[in-house]
Amino acid sequence: MNHGNALPIQGLSTTGQILDNQQFDSAYLIYFWATWCGVCKMTSPAVSDIAAQSPVIAVAVASGSNTLINQFLATNNYQFSSLNVDSIPGQWRAEYLPAIYIVDKKGQIRFVTTGISSKWGLTLKLWIADTWW
Repeated sequence: MNHGNALPIQGLSTTGQILDNQQFDSAYLIYFWATWCGVCKMTSPAVSDIAAQSPVIAVAVASGSNTLINQFLATNNYQFSSLNVDSIPGQWRAEYLPAIYIVDKKGQIRFVTTGISSKWGLTLKLWIADTWW
């Protein structure tokens, strides 16, 4: 599947790390989430595990200050860095959280999913995006 080109997502994470989806030379995952999102609390552990092996750009939506987000990440032992935004950029068309985009190494969005996702399902989609396209 091809859902179009992934638009640039760039900025400083809540910890001051530069995040830029244009720097990846393999498939990667974009994760729109929120600290207040109940379903995100079930999906974030999978994303955290994937972040140890594959590129991930997480974007916290309407989740408070950088300090609050960092405390939430630390409390839950999540191992991903996150941008902090007030709302999802409209060009991403994510209507529900969590929203996950799997992008291939050419910058094409191959999979889009919302709701609960498993580590294995996301890992498989990343592998397909990295291998088939």
